[in-house]
Amino acid sequence: MLSSAAEAETGQRGYLITGNDKYLEPFQAAEQRLDAEVSHLAQLTRENALQEAEVPKLQRYVVQKLDELRLTIAVRKENGADAARSIVLTDRGRQAMDSLHAVAARMEARETAMITASTAEYTRSRDWAVSAGLAAGITALVLVTAFVLIQQRNIRSRVVAANALLEQRELFRTTLASIGDAVISTDRGARVTFLNPVAESLTGWTSAEAEGEPLASVLRL
Repeated sequence: MLSSAAEAETGQRGYLITGNDKYLEPFQAAEQRLDAEVSHLAQLTRENALQEAEVPKLQRYVVQKLDELRLTIAVRKENGADAARSIVLTDRGRQAMDSLHAVAARMEARETAMITASTAEYTRSRDWAVSAGLAAGITALVLVTAFVLIQQRNIRSRVVAANALLEQRELFRTTLASIGDAVISTDRGARVTFLNPVAESLTGWTSAEAEGEPLASVLRL
């Protein structure tokens, strides 16, 4: 969802700057994906009330962000770049995007904590169950084996989900790296987290050197 929202924003910015309709293609593609991604996330969180409760918040911020993007695009078409820029400067879009990132970060942290807790609980339960099984004999050992297999399956499913998240992040970085324009990403504190090759050539910094540096130190116009 975050990748799609960022892609929609990138398309909007390209159109606002150039007025060229080809820049609207990534915006339109991301716009179509976001509804399906929200629905998929709702399905994935159905068994966890805390995570499930976050999905409507994400959906609300996605709607707010898309509404702001659509508005600026329409104003750019009707009234020109300066009129659209005045809407961008109200910070409505940035606030919606920041809120989207905050909810996503909270969900990710909670999921990571659940994986850690599940792993620890599995280890404790396994150790106790093995001891009990040795004392109680073959019948108890059979029960222990079934219990361990169930716990392993649950942990595996969460690890697979976590790995999928990491793969999506890597895909996003690969996408940014392939863009023909200079791209610099930062965290919420305006510290650089990534430069694509074009940005490296224009700034004189490598992505590794710039990581963690203030944006103002790296991007000098």
